[in-house]
Amino acid sequence: MDGSSSDDNVLPKKLLEERRKNAILLRRLKQVRKEKAELQARHDRIEDLFLNKFRTFKLYLPHRVFRSLTTEASTRMFTS
Repeated sequence: MDGSSSDDNVLPKKLLEERRKNAILLRRLKQVRKEKAELQARHDRIEDLFLNKFRTFKLYLPHRVFRSLTTEASTRMFTS
């Protein structure tokens, strides 16, 4: 024998436990990132839909009516 025992090749229990916890956390992180990407995609679709509806709405309004509506809305937004 060369003086080494089989225990030298075994990782300490604490290190094994830490690796197990890290693996669990990495799986959870992957899941959360996937959910975040799905929510961002949903948000982008809703935003696009809103902007398209807003542009359509804007087309059907006389310019001065649209301008007064947007001015009123921006005034409320900055004074609230």
